[in-house]
Amino acid sequence: MQASCHPDKTHLARGMCRTCYNQWYFKTHPEEYKQAGLKWRSNNKEKLRNKALKENFGITLEEFRERLSKQDGLCAICSLEPGTHLDHNHATGKIRGILCNTCNRGLGLFKDNRSVLDNAIRYLKNNE
Repeated sequence: MQASCHPDKTHLARGMCRTCYNQWYFKTHPEEYKQAGLKWRSNNKEKLRNKALKENFGITLEEFRERLSKQDGLCAICSLEPGTHLDHNHATGKIRGILCNTCNRGLGLFKDNRSVLDNAIRYLKNNE
């Protein structure tokens, strides 16, 4: 059966094609649509993580896990906390390692600037 909205497409429901029906459903049932999306995301965390890693860094979740395993599951800087954040050079995009949240944020707050980090180290040494 043809859809009334797009005669070249197959009828799904209410005389509409799948795309138009989904748009109609979203507009008329926003809370149900939102809950369904939340449920799907909750049930597909690994799929979403894999997609984000591929899109943002060009690696799979499996490759992330292999890198983390080589670090014994710990942060590449402090080795005290589990590694959770993929660190990369913002200029080149090259992956450097996997860091804990604190170390990742620390590098970000220092804007990955070596001279500022060297100054911070000297400061700490001089004020022990």
